[in-house]
Amino acid sequence: MLITWSHALQHTHPAFETVIEHLHCTVLSKFKNDLEQLLRSGERFAASARHCAQSSSVEFEAGWRDAVVKHADWDGTNSRNKLQQSMEVHTACLRIAKLDELKATYKKKLLDALSGPVQSILETGERDSWASIRRLYRRETEHIILTFSDSLSEYELDQTTSVEMVLELREHARCTVVKKAREEAGNILIRMKGRFSTVLSHDKDLMPRTWIANEDIHAITREARLAALRLMSVMAAVRLDDKPDKIDRALMVSLLDGGPLCWKRSIEFTSDPLASTTWQEVSPQDTLITPVQCKSIWRQFKAETEYPVAQAILMQEAHRRSNNSLPPAWTILVLAILGFNESMFLLREPCIYSGALSRFCSILCCMVAIRHLGLFPSRHCVWTYHYFVKSPPHYHGYRNGDHQHEPQEEAFLAPISPSPAIPCSKLEQPVASTR
Repeated sequence: MLITWSHALQHTHPAFETVIEHLHCTVLSKFKNDLEQLLRSGERFAASARHCAQSSSVEFEAGWRDAVVKHADWDGTNSRNKLQQSMEVHTACLRIAKLDELKATYKKKLLDALSGPVQSILETGERDSWASIRRLYRRETEHIILTFSDSLSEYELDQTTSVEMVLELREHARCTVVKKAREEAGNILIRMKGRFSTVLSHDKDLMPRTWIANEDIHAITREARLAALRLMSVMAAVRLDDKPDKIDRALMVSLLDGGPLCWKRSIEFTSDPLASTTWQEVSPQDTLITPVQCKSIWRQFKAETEYPVAQAILMQEAHRRSNNSLPPAWTILVLAILGFNESMFLLREPCIYSGALSRFCSILCCMVAIRHLGLFPSRHCVWTYHYFVKSPPHYHGYRNGDHQHEPQEEAFLAPISPSPAIPCSKLEQPVASTR
């Protein structure tokens, strides 16, 4: 009897293992679905995972009792451990995915909170630009990190993991500021020329300058260059650590101030502050524009901004000349004396000059039509040929009352046939001689 019972259990055990495997898959699938639904409803992660794990364990125990054979000494520890391990693995993978999603969300918040404002502050180029950036950086970073820490609490992470994630988010905030500063430093020449043009062409009320005589172009140019140089000083290095530096003064002494630099350097600098690849008291990681690059950029900037200054000087000189447009009094007197005879002659006989001018224009039109356009001479051109070439008027005869060379009125008014009477070959020679 014992042998028969033992053989029966041996034949039944594979079927029992199959049932337990199916139960394991069913319970694990239900655990995943329940956990996902709880997380979607807004429940906290760790509490939801514990609740689903307990429910799944109870369900597995109930299925085990229903599947086990009575009086069979079968141990279910391995099956329970396997289910527990599967639930823990799934929970860990889901936790990692949720944490990555959470970090990406808060990094995006940091980017939106810092990128645009940092760019706007850097574009102003004021002395306190980095002080404003530091305040913005600390305020937004602390606020977002506080919210991030509250979100991490639902995962019940250990202290080391939480601190590492907070430090990673803080470093991302710093990298966001540095990246935006490097982008702006790459466009420093364009920014400097824009600032120079704005200050040069507009006054303090942002009204366009008229460049009248009382405008001091030299002082305005220096002010515009100073604004551009301060912008380059702001872009030269990252100053998130609130450490003092001498970048601004080094640029002013080396590039803007006139006169020899020997006594100035002896007081503040032992050597040329721009003859180096690093700034004093600034780490290479925080350097955006090296001193050598600053000198090269300034040289190019001055070369490209000379033209608007020259234009301003020309406009000012033109304005001064326009205020003194009348010639001197002695010039007007000399012109009146020397031109008296010609003026009186023109007033007595104005028709002489107007008649000569009209005849000259007619001859010129006829010549253009015949020589260049290849046209046949019209009636007006033939009349012009007879009237001016065959019998040209003598203006001195008109003045003296001699009308012997005046053409007859009948010939003047008679119609003339253009082609048979006067061939083109005969017209070309007199016209050429007239020319």
